[in-house]
Amino acid sequence: VWLAGPLRPWAEDLLRAPAPLARAPVMALWQRFLAKPQAVGYSRILTLLSLIAWCRRTGAVVGAA
Repeated sequence: VWLAGPLRPWAEDLLRAPAPLARAPVMALWQRFLAKPQAVGYSRILTLLSLIAWCRRTGAVVGAA
């Protein structure tokens, strides 16, 4: 509930900003989570948000060697 509630603006800011991941699959997962959280699970979304936040903070690029 908290990711779709009080933390939703923070989550959507991360998901809509330039990200190190392909946007379409990430946004599709986010929309499925908002529609039916139990079908996706908050841990999948939280993992994506954490990865995106970490990449933004460190300048890391996913998949870079």
